Amino acid sequence: SWHIPGLVMATYECRERFPVLDDFESGLTETLWEDQYSAQLMFLPRSDDENDRVLSTALPAGRPWPGARMHHFPGDWSDYSEFVFSARHRTAGVDTLRFGVRLDDWQGRIDGQWISEGFTATNEWQVFRMPLKNRQVRFGERIFDISDVIGLLFFLSSPPQDMILELDDLHLQ
Repeated sequence: SWHIPGLVMATYECRERFPVLDDFESGLTETLWEDQYSAQLMFLPRSDDENDRVLSTALPAGRPWPGARMHHFPGDWSDYSEFVFSARHRTAGVDTLRFGVRLDDWQGRIDGQWISEGFTATNEWQVFRMPLKNRQVRFGERIFDISDVIGLLFFLSSPPQDMILELDDLHLQ
């Protein structure tokens, strides 16, 4: 459950920093995130600097779509062409980790459509880019409405073992 005053403050902070969605350096924005299918979300230091933090997502084996979901951010992305973020995995004994990013628009609440893209993380920080303009929804004919984005999800598809994905510097360009 959300703590309403904290959620309101986090939403205002997110609006003020837009087009940065989250860099995890403010403890306020933690209330904008929720786990999906038993994932465990932790906000941890990226380096020796306590203020430089990341979202560390522990993704349990055998769950269908574990991940981290963000809501309550500014939804009009029409001035931007890419969603950009940094990621790495921290899973022992694994060279790469395949994960997905899903974006939901308001119309998707009615027709069950979205856009998504797959990425591959290594154990080194990498910058990833997801194109936004003129994207056809996954199972439909319409174009995704980037002027009305309501949800962002990082996920894995049934991981064979427990995995850890770290995220940082989520923004639009």
